Amino acid sequence: MSKQDRYRFFISKQPNRQNLRILLIHRVIFYRIRNGYVCQIVKRMDFRVLFLIFCLSATSAVSQASPPDKKAVIDSLLGRSFDEYVRVNATASLEYALEAVSESERAGYSKGKAKGNFFIGQALWSLGRFSQSLEYLHLAEQEEYTAGDPLFLSEICRVKGRAYGSLNLYEASIREFKKGMGYIGRIKEDDKRNYLTSLAYENLSNVYHMRNMADSSFYYLVENLKVLEGMDEGFVFRSKINLYSQLGREHTAREQYDSTAYYLNRALSLSEKYNFPYTSWIYLHYGNMEKQRGNIDAALVMYHKGLDNLKETKLKNELPSIYNGIVEAYLKKKEIDSAALYQEKKMAIENELTESENEALEHAIKILFAEERQQQASKHQKTLLYVGIAAAIMILLASAGWFIWDKRNKKLVAEKENEVTELQEKLNVSAEELYHLAKDNDSSFLLRFSEIYSEFTQNLFRLHPDLTNSDFFSLL
Repeated sequence: MSKQDRYRFFISKQPNRQNLRILLIHRVIFYRIRNGYVCQIVKRMDFRVLFLIFCLSATSAVSQASPPDKKAVIDSLLGRSFDEYVRVNATASLEYALEAVSESERAGYSKGKAKGNFFIGQALWSLGRFSQSLEYLHLAEQEEYTAGDPLFLSEICRVKGRAYGSLNLYEASIREFKKGMGYIGRIKEDDKRNYLTSLAYENLSNVYHMRNMADSSFYYLVENLKVLEGMDEGFVFRSKINLYSQLGREHTAREQYDSTAYYLNRALSLSEKYNFPYTSWIYLHYGNMEKQRGNIDAALVMYHKGLDNLKETKLKNELPSIYNGIVEAYLKKKEIDSAALYQEKKMAIENELTESENEALEHAIKILFAEERQQQASKHQKTLLYVGIAAAIMILLASAGWFIWDKRNKKLVAEKENEVTELQEKLNVSAEELYHLAKDNDSSFLLRFSEIYSEFTQNLFRLHPDLTNSDFFSLL
C-alpha cells in the first residue's frame, strides 16, 4: 500500500454523546488531511500481629480502587487526548494517552487503561506504527471495562481494521470491520447505531477498493447511502459529502461520467449549503474524471480549484495527489515544462511531508521509550514492595515459629525440672527413712532398701549370688 493510500484509509473518530457532531467534522477533516481506606482499632495486641496487619494493609493499598478525584484527573487526560486527535495532532494525543494509562495503572482504573490504550493505538496508527498500534488496541480490548461497552468495542474493531488494512492484511481487516458491526447492532440509540453503521460501510468499501474489488466496494457505498439518506441531513451532511465524492470516484472507474458529475455536484451543493470549506477532495475527483474522459483543460480548471481551496484550508497532505493530476494533464497536452514544474512541486511537498512525519514519529518513539522506562521503574518499585512484604511475612512467620518453639521448649524444661525436683524430694525422704531403719536396727531395712534401690540390689545379687542377707546388711 502506498503512503497516499494509507492516508486515504478510513476516518478517525471517537463518537460519544456529547461530541458526536464534532466527530463528524473531524471525520471529514481527518479524511482529507490523512488521505493520500484501611483503619484498625487495636487493643493489647502482640507486636507481631500489628506487623502482620501492616503488611496486609500495604498489599491492599496497592490494589484498591482509585478515588473519584483521581479518576477525574485521568478522564481529563483522556479528554485532552481525544481533543488533540480531533485536531489531527496525533503526537500530542499520544502524550496525553500515555500519561492517562500510567496514572490508571497506579490507580487501578480499568476504564482509564482501556480508553488510554485505545487512544495510544489510534495515534500510533496515524503515525504509521501499525504493528504497535495493534498491540495497544489488544490491551484495550482485554480490559475488564471494555466487555460492557459495545460502542467502545466497535471503535476498537474499527481502528484494528484500519491497522490490518494498512499492513495489507485485508481479510483480517474485513473480519474486524464485520465483527465491529456485530457490536454496533447491540447499541440501543438509533443515531449512534446508524452513524457507526455508516462508518462501517465506508470502511468496508475502502478496504474492498484497495483490494481492487470494485463490485464489493460499490455495494457498501450504496448500503452507506441508504443509511445516510434516512438520517437528518444537517447532522450527517459531512458524511454525505464524503460519500458522494467516493461514489463519484467509483463511477469514474466505471466510465459512468454522468453519474460521476451527478454525485460530485451534489457534494459541491451540500458544501455550499452548509458552508463546508473543505472541497479540494471533490475537485480532485472532478479533475480525474475530466482527465479520463479527455477534457484536459476542464481537468486543469478543477485541479486548480482544488489548489485554491488547499491554500485556504492550509492542508498540505492532499497536495501530492492534485499535483500528480496536473502533471499527467500537462503531459497529455505535451507541455513538458509545465509538467516538470508541477513534478518538482510534488516532490518538494512529498519531501516536506515525509520530513514532518519522520519528526512526529521520532518524537512519538521518544515518548514511548520514556513511558516504557517509567513503567519499568514503577514495576520495579512494586516488585520491591511485594518482595519486602513477602520478606516481612516470612520473618514474621519465622519469629512466630521460634516463639512457639521457645514457649514449648521452656514448658518441657520446666516439666523435666519439676520431675527431677519431685524425684530428688522422694530420694531425700527415702534416704531419711533408711537412715532411721538402720539406726534402729530394724529388720525391714533390707526389704525397704531393695525397694528403693531395686536396680542396685538386683545387680549386686546377680554378680554375687552366694551373698547372704546378713552379709549384705554387714556390707551396707
